Amino acid sequence: MSASSRLHLPSLTITGFRGIDDLTIPRLGRVTLLVGKNSVGKTAVLEAAQIYAARGRPAVLREILARHDEAFPAGGGDGETDWPALFHCVDDCSADCISIGPAGGGDQLRIEQGAAADREPIASIAVSPPGEDDHAQLVGQRSLSDAESPVPLPCEFVGSAPFDDLELAQLWDMAVARGCEAQAVDALRLIAGDAVEGVAMIGGSADGSPGRGVLVCVEGGAGRRPLKSLGGGTVRLFGVALALLRSSGGLLLIDGAEGETHHSMQRAFWRMVLRRAQEHNVQVIATTHSWDCVTGFALAAAEFEGIDGLLYRLSDARGPLCAVEYTEEGLVVAAEQGIEMR
Repeated sequence: MSASSRLHLPSLTITGFRGIDDLTIPRLGRVTLLVGKNSVGKTAVLEAAQIYAARGRPAVLREILARHDEAFPAGGGDGETDWPALFHCVDDCSADCISIGPAGGGDQLRIEQGAAADREPIASIAVSPPGEDDHAQLVGQRSLSDAESPVPLPCEFVGSAPFDDLELAQLWDMAVARGCEAQAVDALRLIAGDAVEGVAMIGGSADGSPGRGVLVCVEGGAGRRPLKSLGGGTVRLFGVALALLRSSGGLLLIDGAEGETHHSMQRAFWRMVLRRAQEHNVQVIATTHSWDCVTGFALAAAEFEGIDGLLYRLSDARGPLCAVEYTEEGLVVAAEQGIEMR
């Protein structure tokens, strides 16, 4: 697999973030799949990449904390947000700062822990442009506005929870606006077959009002069927395909990439992800526990000479967390012979 076009994160180093003291992934591909045991830090890597893409915006920090029940929904007071939970903690002592960015320097994002006059935990954010580490501007989180922040990268985070109707409708509207809805319909055909003619929206309105639903148009007199009637795996695949389109030029982060996709469809799923990621200049980082998902990824990645598909196993079995890369040859052999790599 030859080198892809320039990636926002050709490599990744993370220090002081949640359960990660210090981790370097020396090379990321167009699509990178992370495997490893529960609680080893796979989701934290995705969240670090999400923070990097958002350039440390407080709304995204709150979103991540809320994902772990460490923050109340929007509207709660700042005192209800457990900011120190973002920082790596050992023996009740938290790290002073988080650093996220490409290995070896460059565009490094720093989030520093501090305390306001009322002793409520806050973070400080600084972006260090390449070669200007000594001149990084430090901006207090509480006063940080979107206008003051560096421009964020397009980024979609797909968690393990099912897509709801409103999410799918909004993603679909975006695909229609960009004229690329046919690619999402093609993804549906991977599971539902060539009888799928298109997708239609019902109910609600295009301004994001609740009550909208997704119908799949099927030829041969079958009419229109609710998307969810085709099964959770179909909904997941359709949602991921749409998220790929919306993250054009940025990052797509998928936690639990296997979803409800049947093992026989994993190779086709990854083939779609690799192809669309290259076409729309999206860098994908995903996690999985599924051997079928790893096998499908390995076989699909081997089909594309010009697209980097990399697999890492995250492990802390011998001490500090580390990332072990599997080569293309090792991936294919393991997939074909059923050798476990998790």
